[in-house]
Amino acid sequence: MEAIVWAACGKDEGFSPLFLLKMMRRFAKIDPAQLEDIRARHIDPRALKEEWITMTDRAEAEMVRLADTQLDMPIGVAFVDERGEPGWIGNDPSLRVHHGTIGGCWPRMHAADEP
Repeated sequence: MEAIVWAACGKDEGFSPLFLLKMMRRFAKIDPAQLEDIRARHIDPRALKEEWITMTDRAEAEMVRLADTQLDMPIGVAFVDERGEPGWIGNDPSLRVHHGTIGGCWPRMHAADEP
Protein backbone atom coordinates (compact mmCIF):
# COMPACT_ATOMS: atom_id res chain seq x y z
CA MET A 1 0.00 0.00 0.00
CA GLU A 2 2.76 2.46 0.87
CA ALA A 3 4.29 2.10 -2.60
CA ILE A 4 1.00 2.93 -4.30
CA VAL A 5 0.25 5.90 -2.04
CA TRP A 6 3.80 7.26 -2.52
CA ALA A 7 3.57 6.94 -6.32
CA ALA A 8 0.00 8.26 -6.53
CA CYS A 9 1.12 11.67 -5.31
CA GLY A 10 2.85 12.15 -8.66
CA LYS A 11 -0.57 12.45 -10.29
CA ASP A 12 -1.57 15.49 -8.22
CA GLU A 13 1.03 17.81 -6.74
CA GLY A 14 -1.54 18.93 -4.16
CA PHE A 15 -1.14 15.67 -2.27
CA SER A 16 1.69 14.47 -0.09
CA PRO A 17 1.79 10.77 0.80
CA LEU A 18 0.67 11.35 4.39
CA PHE A 19 -2.10 13.74 3.33
CA LEU A 20 -3.39 11.26 0.76
CA LEU A 21 -3.33 8.48 3.35
CA LYS A 22 -5.22 10.73 5.79
CA MET A 23 -7.89 11.37 3.14
CA MET A 24 -8.12 7.65 2.35
CA ARG A 25 -8.65 6.89 6.03
CA ARG A 26 -11.21 9.65 6.42
CA PHE A 27 -13.39 8.62 3.51
CA ALA A 28 -13.00 4.84 3.71
CA LYS A 29 -16.40 3.39 4.46
CA ILE A 30 -17.44 -0.22 4.62
CA ASP A 31 -21.04 -0.65 3.59
CA PRO A 32 -22.28 -4.06 4.75
CA ALA A 33 -25.05 -3.94 2.13
CA GLN A 34 -22.47 -3.62 -0.65
CA LEU A 35 -20.48 -6.50 0.83
CA GLU A 36 -23.61 -8.64 0.46
CA ASP A 37 -23.40 -8.06 -3.31
CA ILE A 38 -20.07 -9.90 -3.36
CA ARG A 39 -21.40 -13.42 -3.46
CA ALA A 40 -18.12 -15.24 -4.05
CA ARG A 41 -17.40 -15.39 -0.34
CA HIS A 42 -18.51 -14.02 2.99
CA ILE A 43 -16.64 -10.87 3.98
CA ASP A 44 -16.72 -9.80 7.61
CA PRO A 45 -16.88 -5.98 7.76
CA ARG A 46 -15.19 -5.90 11.18
CA ALA A 47 -12.28 -8.03 9.98
CA LEU A 48 -12.03 -5.94 6.82
CA LYS A 49 -11.87 -2.74 8.90
CA GLU A 50 -9.19 -4.24 11.17
CA GLU A 51 -7.10 -5.18 8.12
CA TRP A 52 -7.56 -1.66 6.70
CA ILE A 53 -6.38 -0.05 9.96
CA THR A 54 -3.37 -2.37 10.17
CA MET A 55 -2.48 -1.73 6.53
CA THR A 56 -2.76 2.06 6.79
CA ASP A 57 -0.81 2.17 10.07
CA ARG A 58 2.00 0.18 8.46
CA ALA A 59 1.95 2.37 5.35
CA GLU A 60 2.17 5.53 7.45
CA ALA A 61 5.11 4.19 9.47
CA GLU A 62 6.93 3.09 6.30
CA MET A 63 6.42 6.43 4.52
CA VAL A 64 7.52 8.42 7.57
CA ARG A 65 10.60 6.22 7.90
CA LEU A 66 11.49 6.75 4.24
CA ALA A 67 10.94 10.51 4.45
CA ASP A 68 13.01 10.74 7.65
CA THR A 69 15.92 8.64 6.41
CA GLN A 70 16.12 9.61 2.72
CA LEU A 71 15.48 13.33 2.66
CA ASP A 72 16.20 13.68 -1.06
CA MET A 73 13.74 10.94 -2.11
CA PRO A 74 11.25 12.40 -4.59
CA ILE A 75 7.54 12.07 -3.88
CA GLY A 76 5.27 10.72 -6.60
CA VAL A 77 7.60 8.09 -7.98
CA ALA A 78 7.41 4.33 -8.16
CA PHE A 79 10.20 1.99 -7.14
CA VAL A 80 11.02 -0.82 -9.57
CA ASP A 81 13.44 -3.70 -9.89
CA GLU A 82 15.61 -4.52 -12.91
CA ARG A 83 12.60 -6.07 -14.71
CA GLY A 84 10.40 -3.01 -14.07
CA GLU A 85 8.35 -4.78 -11.40
CA PRO A 86 7.10 -2.36 -8.72
CA GLY A 87 7.90 -2.72 -5.03
CA TRP A 88 8.57 -0.73 -1.89
CA ILE A 89 12.08 0.61 -1.46
CA GLY A 90 11.76 0.19 2.30
CA ASN A 91 11.61 -3.58 1.74
CA ASP A 92 14.18 -3.71 -1.05
CA PRO A 93 16.83 -0.97 -1.15
CA SER A 94 18.08 -2.24 -4.51
CA LEU A 95 14.98 -0.85 -6.24
CA ARG A 96 15.42 2.24 -8.40
CA VAL A 97 13.27 5.33 -8.75
CA HIS A 98 10.89 5.29 -11.71
CA HIS A 99 9.11 8.47 -12.76
CA GLY A 100 5.62 7.62 -13.97
CA THR A 101 4.01 8.42 -17.27
CA ILE A 102 0.69 10.07 -17.91
CA GLY A 103 -1.99 7.59 -18.84
CA GLY A 104 -2.41 5.06 -16.08
CA CYS A 105 -3.06 4.63 -12.40
CA TRP A 106 0.25 2.76 -12.03
CA PRO A 107 3.21 4.08 -14.00
CA ARG A 108 3.81 2.13 -17.19
CA MET A 109 7.20 0.53 -17.53
CA HIS A 110 8.92 0.90 -20.90
CA ALA A 111 11.49 -1.50 -22.26
CA ALA A 112 14.84 0.08 -23.10
CA ASP A 113 14.34 -0.53 -26.82
CA GLU A 114 10.97 1.26 -27.03
CA PRO A 115 10.83 4.82 -28.38
